[in-house]
Amino acid sequence: MLPCPLLTDPLFVSALLWLALALGRRLVRLGKGLSAEPILALALGLGALPYVFFGLGAVGLARPLALVVGLLALALWARRDFLPFPKISLPREPLAWALGVTLVCYLPLAAAPVTDHDGQFYHLTALKRWLGTGRLDYLPTLTMTQWPMGVDMLFGLPLALWSDTAAKLLHFALGALTLVALTTLGTALGNRTAGLLGGAALVLLARGEFCSAYIDLGVAFQVSAALLAFTLALQRDNRQLWLLAALLSGFAGSCKLTMLALGPSLLLASGTRTGRDRVLFLALVLAPALPYFIRAALLTGNPLYPTLAHVFPTRDWPSGQSEIFMAFNQLYNWGSSQSWDATTRQGIRGVLIALTLLSFGLWRSASVVERRLAGSVLGVLALTLWLVGPYPRYLIPSLPVLALLAVLRLQHVRPLAAVAALLALLVGAQALRDVPRALPAIIGGREERERFLRRELPLYPALAWINQNTAPTARILLVADTAYYCDRPCWLPHPYLQGAIRLVRYEDFVSDVRKAGITHLVVGSAPQPAPSLFPTENQVRFSQRLAQERGTRVFQANQVEVWELR
Repeated sequence: MLPCPLLTDPLFVSALLWLALALGRRLVRLGKGLSAEPILALALGLGALPYVFFGLGAVGLARPLALVVGLLALALWARRDFLPFPKISLPREPLAWALGVTLVCYLPLAAAPVTDHDGQFYHLTALKRWLGTGRLDYLPTLTMTQWPMGVDMLFGLPLALWSDTAAKLLHFALGALTLVALTTLGTALGNRTAGLLGGAALVLLARGEFCSAYIDLGVAFQVSAALLAFTLALQRDNRQLWLLAALLSGFAGSCKLTMLALGPSLLLASGTRTGRDRVLFLALVLAPALPYFIRAALLTGNPLYPTLAHVFPTRDWPSGQSEIFMAFNQLYNWGSSQSWDATTRQGIRGVLIALTLLSFGLWRSASVVERRLAGSVLGVLALTLWLVGPYPRYLIPSLPVLALLAVLRLQHVRPLAAVAALLALLVGAQALRDVPRALPAIIGGREERERFLRRELPLYPALAWINQNTAPTARILLVADTAYYCDRPCWLPHPYLQGAIRLVRYEDFVSDVRKAGITHLVVGSAPQPAPSLFPTENQVRFSQRLAQERGTRVFQANQVEVWELR
């Protein structure tokens, strides 16, 4: 870890963005006369860079030295395109200034140590495990690591070569670039304010994402850039931009499976095209995700893991697990604070899908380009609602664009822009309120970071004890989802998101623990509330029973216990 990440991390992130810009310009020549060229080149370069980590990891070379060599080779290849960053003119709109101030408020938190759930769950944890072995190994209980992980692979570069906080800051930068892409899209459609309002919708919807090691802002950037390229292609009848839109939508699909629908929806909205061009378009849409599907097939036997387990014999995926997995994502991963039953949740989901499809009528009198954009995005949104319900993170790539397109239908947008500016500033002020708590870890060194993590994460002392007191060969069963700060391989017995540790019968649970070679068990000593979703929510009860029958308690802090198994 480097001292003062707030000062050092931006250096690495800026260098990586500069390389991405040069790489994008090297891959596709869009011409200097196109004002959107820098943002499209950045999207292309950032979509391509993850394959450095993926390719080296596929052959067992995901090590810092090999990654440096790979990046230097790309830099050498694109050396003639290392032009200065485009000049940035100061905006005039109050809303643009408000969004900028909000980003500045988020910046310190983006450089703070990782404490968000999913960053610790699998986004950074998987990368840490792979960097430890140099290979893209199979991680049995991290189901999401067996499908496309484009933004995650991009995070692997700063994580390997700089710091984990730089990976977080890169996600922040992807969010800032999404604001630029949305503003550029609004300008291309003749209304820059609409683009800024789309950006405001992003800030309000994804306010926690700007300071988290999630991936959704990276997905949103690729989606916004793809729609920008598609818009310009329709306006200019430009085949190159049209095919670029296909590739960028493919990059979005290589980051989040639900976004694989974007490319086909754009193709349907493309109007008259030759059969050959349509085949090429679809090939470019599918190409970015194809290596991940091949990897899934090699690791699990199922290229579409974890779905279609009844068609493809799937590793560590018991019969019926797919139904549990889908039900959790469709009905229970959202509205978790509500006690709605399955029928109510299905009804809410169905109503939202119907409203999404019916809302296309708002664009009946719009221009052809606006109608095609709206139809494409609404189609993706409807499919997303069907697959995962109204889970906010999955809606981040679509809703800001729809907000932009909706604003284009309004006559008076100044009052709306003023309200959006005020809301953005309030969001920024809320973020600024949290800065003092994290400031020592942001500007200090290792000791301040350690104190911050021990204060913010109840599980951290137990993981730190494991790192210091267990052998490198130890294997941990962690009854929690946050394993990033554990240096040993961890199995996370989540009841819905994995099948390697079965949780229906205690005997099967013990058998799977033995099969995995588990040596230590980490479990909360306080009783947890009974489950309401499936009867397979037995990880705490089974783990506590196993600890009592076959374990010796070796550490306890913050109601978290570490047991060594006999």
